Amino acid sequence: MRTLLILVSGTLSAAPASILPARTPYLFEPNRGQTGPQVLYWAHSGQSGLWLTQSGIALATGGAVLEMHFPGSRRRPAIEGENPTGGVSNYFAGSDTSQWRTHIPQFSRVRYSDLYPGIDLVFYGQPSDLEYDWVVSPGADPRAIRMAFRGASRIAIGKDGDLVLTAGNVEFRHHQPRVRITMRSPAASRAMAMRFASKSTITTQPAP
Repeated sequence: MRTLLILVSGTLSAAPASILPARTPYLFEPNRGQTGPQVLYWAHSGQSGLWLTQSGIALATGGAVLEMHFPGSRRRPAIEGENPTGGVSNYFAGSDTSQWRTHIPQFSRVRYSDLYPGIDLVFYGQPSDLEYDWVVSPGADPRAIRMAFRGASRIAIGKDGDLVLTAGNVEFRHHQPRVRITMRSPAASRAMAMRFASKSTITTQPAP
């Protein structure tokens, strides 16, 4: 079986310089009452927070919040943590022990299964970076993928192919995606180009 991976690496840079980059990778936790009820998983790294819901994600840093949604996608995709780290999180708020949340497992990845027909979306992170892969099964059409953004005052595709979104004083940058066919030896890789489907919605296609 041949699996096609569209690899989209999102790198967050921030201004002003007082907003320091994170030094630890994102670790994802299932929501067991430590955040809002609509959130299924959340993660934090340094001064950045990430909330994953069935309708999309929200990334916050430096007082700015950027939302990413997936037009035309499955309404209620299965969302599961992957690659447990063995670590746990504990929250002790106040003296009421019924409000404490303990032994919450940590995962290094979270997968949205079949977000589009035959296409999964996997989030993971490195220090300072939130990365995500579109995993496209044989026969599925990567042209179905749509990424819509809210909260940005400016959205532009740079000459280097990166997607740059500005929210307040924070710049969110998504590197130009690459497509890789994993069952070839060596794996074939080529650049993908991002295109505007509308003012705030992005699609990908092979770069010229």
